Amino acid sequence: MSFSAKQKSIAILPKPFSFLSLIGSTHIVYQILKNPIRRRTVQYQIILGLSLVDILGSIGFFLGTWPIPAYVNDDKPTVYLASGNDRTCAAQGFLMQAYVVAPIYNASLSLYYVFVVKLGWNENKLKKVRWWFHVFPIGIGLGTAIAAMALNIYGNATWWCWISPEWDLYRWTFFFGIIWFMGLVVIIPSMFMLYLHVRKQEAAAAKWRPGSSQEEQFSQSRKVATRGLLFSLSYIITWIFPTLTRLVQAVNGEIIFPLVLMTAIISPLQGLFNALIFLHPKYIKYRQEKKQTQASTCNCNEVCVDGAAVGSGD
Repeated sequence: MSFSAKQKSIAILPKPFSFLSLIGSTHIVYQILKNPIRRRTVQYQIILGLSLVDILGSIGFFLGTWPIPAYVNDDKPTVYLASGNDRTCAAQGFLMQAYVVAPIYNASLSLYYVFVVKLGWNENKLKKVRWWFHVFPIGIGLGTAIAAMALNIYGNATWWCWISPEWDLYRWTFFFGIIWFMGLVVIIPSMFMLYLHVRKQEAAAAKWRPGSSQEEQFSQSRKVATRGLLFSLSYIITWIFPTLTRLVQAVNGEIIFPLVLMTAIISPLQGLFNALIFLHPKYIKYRQEKKQTQASTCNCNEVCVDGAAVGSGD
């Protein structure tokens, strides 16, 4: 059986991007586990949980169409690169459904940043409620994955094995409904609260003396808020195209291929996005140290412009 270029692209494209995500999430896990201080910190415990789930999701995305049964009634191949059977399909379906843990962990992370930046919670207070940051994501994710397995609704979902198209109600209830709820009710409102809080602090900061304890506290608060906003933005970028694809399909009954293509590329990338955010403070620190090093090399006959030595022009 011959397959179209569109069918081949949908089967192949998620693989390289999910591999990049797998590398990014693995790096985060390694950096957290090797540092005993990070291992004990609530923020990094949530990021660790999110990254572990991203690793599992990246594996599911990378497998793609491989676990889908190769033939239906020993007749013709179903989709491009399909090489599996009913058992491999059910296993991947469980994995992909359990990936709904990730957006709930994103919601937990958003709430963490609201508690710290806006409400001023310290680490000791956060540790009293930290288990809830993990219980809800893991409980809901595994609960829906086990329920779908018990209902025997996993099957060929075209891109990979997941809840079969004929069980559309469960797709909305077990997955997309959860994603949209977390986005619209928790993550996006948290973004606005953080943004407005930082803007309010910026207005107040104009009255503070340079180098004061208030200014230092605001600087740290702004860094934490920025990281929270970036993690929320990573969530929105990851799920915007699957959301648009589902909305168009629900309204018009059609699937627009460019949206499908972007979904195949962007959906597997959350682990990579999170890794870039995780590494962002190190990059900023490197830039600052490089600037200071370059500035220190300027002698009295040179003028430094943006950290670079320029001749004084005598």
